[in-house]
Amino acid sequence: MSNFWMFLAGIGFFLYGMGQLEILLRQLPGRSFKLFIKKNTGNLFKSILASSVVTAIVQSSSIVSLITLSFVEAGFMPFRNALGVILGANLGTTMTSWIIALVGFKFELLDYTLPVIAVSAIGAFLAEQHARLRTVFEICFQIGMLFMGIQFMKNGALDLAKNFDLNAIAGFGIWIYVLTGFIMTTIIQSSSATVAIGLTAIYSGVLDFGSAAGLVIGSEVGTTVKTLLWSLSGSEDKRKVGWSNFIFNIFTGILAYIFIGWFDREVHLRIADPLIALVSFQTLINLVSIIIFIPFAGLFSRWIEKLITAGGEHTSSLSASLPRHVELAGDALHGEARNLLKRSLRFCHLVLCREQSTVHEQKDALDIEYKLLKKSEGDLNNYYFSITQLKVNPKDHQEMIKSLSVVRRCIYAVKSVKGIQHNLEDFESSPDDLMYGQIDLIRNMWNSFETELTELLSVLDEQKLQQETDKLLSGRFQWNEENKNELLKALHEKRLSELNASTLLNVYRALLSAKKSLIQAVSELNGHTIRE
Repeated sequence: MSNFWMFLAGIGFFLYGMGQLEILLRQLPGRSFKLFIKKNTGNLFKSILASSVVTAIVQSSSIVSLITLSFVEAGFMPFRNALGVILGANLGTTMTSWIIALVGFKFELLDYTLPVIAVSAIGAFLAEQHARLRTVFEICFQIGMLFMGIQFMKNGALDLAKNFDLNAIAGFGIWIYVLTGFIMTTIIQSSSATVAIGLTAIYSGVLDFGSAAGLVIGSEVGTTVKTLLWSLSGSEDKRKVGWSNFIFNIFTGILAYIFIGWFDREVHLRIADPLIALVSFQTLINLVSIIIFIPFAGLFSRWIEKLITAGGEHTSSLSASLPRHVELAGDALHGEARNLLKRSLRFCHLVLCREQSTVHEQKDALDIEYKLLKKSEGDLNNYYFSITQLKVNPKDHQEMIKSLSVVRRCIYAVKSVKGIQHNLEDFESSPDDLMYGQIDLIRNMWNSFETELTELLSVLDEQKLQQETDKLLSGRFQWNEENKNELLKALHEKRLSELNASTLLNVYRALLSAKKSLIQAVSELNGHTIRE
């Protein structure tokens, strides 16, 4: 039983070290690192090569994939170039397997890892005030944990192999190991860990080459699940990258499964070390699948673009086809501005008027909607610029500028509300009754404000619009002053701490800015401009 727990502890150490190392490395890439990726991914070949090198250096395809998806989401990298980055990351990540095979099973690792763990742990503690030095120690510590995990797996597996009966599952064929590798990698989200387990198994004699290769094949597909899940909650191009990675790795897995017998007969037998044979197999299937795929990359990308576009939702506020005629552009922009105003009000209502526990559960959805609202502003500005390259009469041009001003004010209001979302979550969990009571206060205020703002939307008479707008603005300033005075009174009477008072003042200020921006947006939308 002790050998089983040693093996399991080894997996735990390896997963912990790998996971923490990925987190640390994800925090390291600065502007120069990201610029390197951006500048060296101008075409498919450069993307594959640069991604392979970067992934081999940082030892994590997940980091490269995450940066790539963020570039695609932000519009810095087109889908076709991102496809090359993902392919290169698959190849670059096999470097981890080579390091494990060449180092992890050739030395008594505890003789080296225990000093590294001891020195780096103490160093990280002593360097708490020096962020960079502490990060270096933490990286060394996680590398030590990773290799200690390999040593534990190796020692535990060697003893377990004596009592392990392969005949129980040998009759199922290699496919059962492919499935096991897929499930294992999908759960633990580390193909390197699955490959390390496969290397341990073949080293200790628990598995033969074909079975261990099956685990590797399964890990190739399983590792794409994380990227696919990341991509689903994003833009159209982001989803294209995620699905392309998943489909390509399925292709790689099928290809590897077909040729595993040939490799076992023709290559494996000529390589004395089974560990080297296994990692050679992993590298070769990735390299060959990329070579086969390159001539069809254009056809594949067009198919994915058609597939995702057909099945995906429109992610911008822009209509599917805004008119390119100058005479229609002004009305089109006005309509889009009105649509964006409604979406902005809905976003603010979700953040301010729902139970904060519900809002927290919907955090990802709110983050996506926030990005889409900002993207909509960029799309509308781009549309405006393209129209103004044509001959536009001054009156229409002025109306388009006013519509864009409405859009800008809506986004400013959304940004103000988004900025205090974490404060509202703190209020709901606060043991301080005054802070906790802010939730209902803000919710009731905003519901009342929304009702008045909606009524303002229906006012078309310019004189009445000006009167109602001034009245609504005056009421918001009055609410802010009254509650600020109550806050200051509570501070003076020691019922509120200085820190909480500062937080509430900032929240009130953000809410006032959001309300003012939305009032101005509605007023401008209906034809009246408020002086700043």
